[in-house]
Amino acid sequence: ISSNISSSDNYKIAIFRSKKEDIDFWKSISNSEIELIDYGPWLSQNDLFKLFGNSKFFIHPSMSDGVSNCCLEASFMDCLPITSPNNGFTELLIPEMTKSLITKKEDPYNFGYLIEKMINKETDEIQILNNLIKNQIRIYLNEDKYKIILNKIFK
Repeated sequence: ISSNISSSDNYKIAIFRSKKEDIDFWKSISNSEIELIDYGPWLSQNDLFKLFGNSKFFIHPSMSDGVSNCCLEASFMDCLPITSPNNGFTELLIPEMTKSLITKKEDPYNFGYLIEKMINKETDEIQILNNLIKNQIRIYLNEDKYKIILNKIFK
């Protein structure tokens, strides 16, 4: 990843609730253009929402998950979720979106190529993807669940 990042760009990778192996991985791809910020094992929900609101992408490796609340919450904060195929969040996406946001089944934890693809997208393209995801979430959830999530985020 770091070989495709311009030295004039400034990237930060914020990690939270991660194991040592995860932290070591992110450190291994960091360089002088990528700042690694470790929030440790605990991050309050309000701080998480602020982090989502200040981030472009949320990388969520998942061995098995229903529709991940974190992916929904990140989406509502205009933070594009990139996840593995084992996450029920994939059910919300139209096929064209999965190519940009979901890793390959045969290599579910290889996020590098998706991160590179997203870094190279224009802000407008990212916002269009975010809006499509929000629309898909609204279709998927009933109105009561939708309001509960919005109220939790924007209280």
